[in-house]
Amino acid sequence: MDLADKVFAKYSNRNTMCWTSLISGYCSHALLDRARELFDEMPEKSDVSWSVMVVGYVQNERHGEAMELFLKVKFFTSMNLNRSLLVSALRACSTLGAFEEGRWIHSYIDSNQFEYGVELGTAFLDFYAKCGLILLSKEVFDKMPNTDVMTWSAMIASLALNGYSHSAIQFFLNMLRSKLKPNSITFVGLLAACNHGGLVDEGMTYFKDMVTVYKISPSIEHYGCMVDLLSQAGQTKKVEEMILSMPFEPDGAIWGSLLHGCFVHGDIELAERVGRVVLEVEPDHCGRYVGLANAYAVMGRWEGVAKVRREMEERGVAMIAGWNYTNICRLGMP
Repeated sequence: MDLADKVFAKYSNRNTMCWTSLISGYCSHALLDRARELFDEMPEKSDVSWSVMVVGYVQNERHGEAMELFLKVKFFTSMNLNRSLLVSALRACSTLGAFEEGRWIHSYIDSNQFEYGVELGTAFLDFYAKCGLILLSKEVFDKMPNTDVMTWSAMIASLALNGYSHSAIQFFLNMLRSKLKPNSITFVGLLAACNHGGLVDEGMTYFKDMVTVYKISPSIEHYGCMVDLLSQAGQTKKVEEMILSMPFEPDGAIWGSLLHGCFVHGDIELAERVGRVVLEVEPDHCGRYVGLANAYAVMGRWEGVAKVRREMEERGVAMIAGWNYTNICRLGMP
């Protein structure tokens, strides 16, 4: 990017395309502040340059700034909004919960007769699902002339997110009948559906099929769904074995799910052991200390409670304000 900047500075015939190319380069390297400086300096902006900047913000999870820029182009320019800009703005709406703006984008797309392509349609599925409007997600899905594995996966995840576990599984079966091969993302949504619905047997079957039938190596997201599902079902010993057999280091959320399952189902001895591991993984997470202290308190081991409190003080870990001891179990949750 330093070389690109030098070439740009020496080039005398800098048109909109040159400016946009350099901005795109900075966005792709997550140098958003420099990209915005160049964008603001541009003597003339095209629909592509606006789109590049909004896309850059969204791809780097700076959704508030993406929305701010989208509103500027919407209200203060007479420019036609292109598909790339609309898809990125819609993704920002999904994250921010900006329902009215998302609905405006939908109206704009319909009034301008945009086709519901795979990328745009999938963005709408995600938007309506995160707003809790699963029927509108399904309506968009049905309008799409073409669908692919990502579209089906998004619909499965949407149903899972909104608690329609059995419908998500049925969608997965319909996907298989459509001769589409599921991928890793498909199984994240499917296992999440099993988790939300407490469908232990189905979850175990799909987790096994993912590996043996579809040759997909489980990621930490897949393991996270299974750990949470089995922990809630009280199969804490089985969960511990699964965690220890993972081909990578489990994170705090994984151990936290098991810790919560131990509390719910009264496996206090395992809770003590897991609590110690959690403190090593997330030494700055106050909820993990509270979870372990609660395990000691249930066993009547007050010296253990005092020890945990001392560790918090020595490590400078602050307690979350506004919580009392009756809420203490919840802080052990992931």
